[in-house]
Amino acid sequence: MDSTVHTPRQKRSTPLKERQLSKPLSERTNSSDSERSPDLCHSTQIPRKVVYDQLNHILVSDAALPENVILVNAVDWQGQYVADLLQDQKKPVVCTCSTVEVQAVLSALLTRIQR
Repeated sequence: MDSTVHTPRQKRSTPLKERQLSKPLSERTNSSDSERSPDLCHSTQIPRKVVYDQLNHILVSDAALPENVILVNAVDWQGQYVADLLQDQKKPVVCTCSTVEVQAVLSALLTRIQR
């Protein structure tokens, strides 16, 4: 049996900058593209269910509206991080990833205000 101890860091991955430089210019992405989470936000014409869930959580009763609602662009990790911090502080946060979702949130808020 081999008595060599293998450490988990023996294989080093290639840094992002080196990988980008090895690609042709047309295939390179900017840093904000590589930081985005494609699974979290889909560019569709329909708002995600999580947006409506967050709205329902914030707009619990018809009698009382929150003093404010914070919309966070959650397309990249920085927005997701800010949203997590605000949610930990029990702030009324809705995470959006597209214009359609922003419009859905504003429409829901205006409808609730007009009641």
